[in-house]
Amino acid sequence: MDDYIVDFYCPKLKLAVEVDGENHSKRSVKEYDRNRQSTIEIVEISFFRVTNKQINENIGSVIEELAEKFEILSKEKFLK
Repeated sequence: MDDYIVDFYCPKLKLAVEVDGENHSKRSVKEYDRNRQSTIEIVEISFFRVTNKQINENIGSVIEELAEKFEILSKEKFLK
């Protein structure tokens, strides 16, 4: 996307999924992530961010949240 790479992408829903490790808690990385996300969102791509910790500690909750995001985006796309 543009000059950036995302972890996972669903083109049908225009959804980028980002899995953030510990490195993403650093100030410089947070700023880079914010700028990258803003640039990608300009072309109407939505983001779903989750941390490695969330995945490791409660994958069920992450899956539920992602399913909700899919449902919302599916409805929005259907209504267009």
